[in-house]
Amino acid sequence: MSGCSRLSGFVESYVSPSKTPPESKHGWRPGGEVGAQNSEPQIKVSVLITCLNHERYIEAAVESALAQQTSFDFEVIICDDGSSDRTPEILRQLAARRPGRIRLLLEPDNLGQGGVEIFFRGMRLCRGRYVALLDGDDYWTDPSKLELQAAFLDAHPDCPMCFHNSEVRYEDGRSAGWPLYPVPLKERLRLEDLIEISSIHNSSVMFRTAVMEGYREWCEAMGAENLNDWTGAVVAARMGPLGYLDRVMSVYRQSPAGAWVRLGRAGQLEAVIRRYEQVDRFLNGQYREQIEKAICVRSYEASIEYEKQGDFESARRNLWRCLAGRAEWLSAYTAAHGVGVEKFRLLLSRRLWLYRHPFLFRLAAKAGRFAAWSKWVLIKTIVLLGAPLRLVRGTGVGLMIASPNPAPASARHPDLGATTLKWVTLGAAHLEIRVGKPDGELFVRATGTASGSSTTGEWVRDGMLFYLQNVSGGRKLSLANTLDVVRVAVKAGKQTPSL
Repeated sequence: MSGCSRLSGFVESYVSPSKTPPESKHGWRPGGEVGAQNSEPQIKVSVLITCLNHERYIEAAVESALAQQTSFDFEVIICDDGSSDRTPEILRQLAARRPGRIRLLLEPDNLGQGGVEIFFRGMRLCRGRYVALLDGDDYWTDPSKLELQAAFLDAHPDCPMCFHNSEVRYEDGRSAGWPLYPVPLKERLRLEDLIEISSIHNSSVMFRTAVMEGYREWCEAMGAENLNDWTGAVVAARMGPLGYLDRVMSVYRQSPAGAWVRLGRAGQLEAVIRRYEQVDRFLNGQYREQIEKAICVRSYEASIEYEKQGDFESARRNLWRCLAGRAEWLSAYTAAHGVGVEKFRLLLSRRLWLYRHPFLFRLAAKAGRFAAWSKWVLIKTIVLLGAPLRLVRGTGVGLMIASPNPAPASARHPDLGATTLKWVTLGAAHLEIRVGKPDGELFVRATGTASGSSTTGEWVRDGMLFYLQNVSGGRKLSLANTLDVVRVAVKAGKQTPSL
């Protein structure tokens, strides 16, 4: 690395539409992977900044781009989508202070379409082999960002795009206290992996210009209301795996006035579900199983959010969408939370019944909260009300234990901890514990000591929900959760379930 920024010396101020270069068939600038063929030095990376009424933040965004330290030439292109505040004035001042380092596209009127059109017009100005995106209200925090991402794409020619972690901050500058991805992702994500995470920070993305091939058609098929950073990444993931750099190099600014924040958690989940459905249609059902699993989880989560609001009709609609789907829908949620499919279906059916009686539901919820003080109180209340616990297998044991610690303790989350599970079985050779985690399934064989026809032992695991099964030859099982969170239903063989 040279230790200093080297930007193109070519500067222009574009005022749409008279000076906008002609658009190619696919909505991206001719020149593609290698940039425009002209007498100017070849540019490796184009930084594309788009903004709309970002007078409070745009200077920080631009300065963070200009502060990049690279061993190659890069250009900074800023596109304003018809701002009605002082953003255009600030941009002109920045360009005047930094002659030869900034190119402007200032639209006199807002182009609409959720920023899609201004993005395409900006892309037609990009001459780099790679394009790095930056929203006008975000900023980069690592001066090596462009160098690292360009090096990654150079070293991985099969990856059309790469992105990195971001810090979440509020509008007033306060940190939210967690990065966008608290748990590290894979270094290379396939399309099915992308379906699981359902979010990518736009200002962390760098992609090859070839990604733009057919992108306008994709946008038209999706509809402006369903477009976001993640749906754009889906287009890239069709071409190859996406690269992930586990390093925080940008700030994602969340504003309470932002359209996404105003939706609230339930509205956000519904929007994600609609995007999943649109993506499924665009991909011709090729990844339907993964998408249906993702929809199941988010439908259930949306029902919980609507419960909190007292909107039982919306809660019922989302829960029914979860229940009415194929078996894969339910198996996804049960795999993540350690509950047998049949049992979970019965639990949700009981909850649906309670939705039809809001007064009883509120009474049950209050009683459950008083008894358990857990965010999983609603499920536990249903169990205590007498939902039958059916066997998944004739010789299995199925039950749910909820811990107040939903994630393992770590340097980032020291307030979280582990659950110790103790057991005693009579007439059993071993006990197998199935552990469900949000990022996949994990099966663990619990170990203990055998004495005659019984086994005893202790098992410690970071997590939230446990599903116990396959007590070989067992007819009785007793469990003690050292945290004493909730009473557990015990059953084996054909015995009648009891609490």
